[in-house]
Amino acid sequence: MAKKKFFIMGNGGSGTSMLQGLLNAHTHIKCAFEKITLKNKFEENNKEWTACFNRALTAWWGNKVPFEQFITGKWDDDEIKKIADHGFYIIWIVRRFERYSHKAVGHRLETYKKNWARSRDIYFRIKDAYPSTTIMVSFEDILLRPESELRRICDFLSLKYEAGMLIGTNNTGFKKYSQSGFNLDKL
Repeated sequence: MAKKKFFIMGNGGSGTSMLQGLLNAHTHIKCAFEKITLKNKFEENNKEWTACFNRALTAWWGNKVPFEQFITGKWDDDEIKKIADHGFYIIWIVRRFERYSHKAVGHRLETYKKNWARSRDIYFRIKDAYPSTTIMVSFEDILLRPESELRRICDFLSLKYEAGMLIGTNNTGFKKYSQSGFNLDKL
């Protein structure tokens, strides 16, 4: 099986860490936790990215990147879309706006609204251009139906679902999302 690469993307607080932990528990996936920062524009010859990708012994190698890293790195929308131009699969996770923004007050709420709308717009632009390599998943659906959603993601990646994905752990705080610990209050 040829190795492929992907990004988990979504607004910070939308479940990118949870999804990274769940996918990283699959035996054919290595998903880094913001291993490659995006302060600099993505370059095809990015030595750090290439080294990490080449060291991975799995079929899929990915990186979890909250959307805000692109914003702080001053990427314009077309540059973000170009990630898919380089052959990356995109797994975009969303969360209901009222839960995503529940900590925002005052002027921060306007920033949250703007970032939320911008990220959704970019997702649909990527999806329109690359429908077979882009998928959207919902934080709420993963909490309510974790197995069926993980099966859907595995199908998207052409991998067989592994039950261990629900009980695996890593260094990202995934334990708070383990099968016995899914906190439905987060809905």
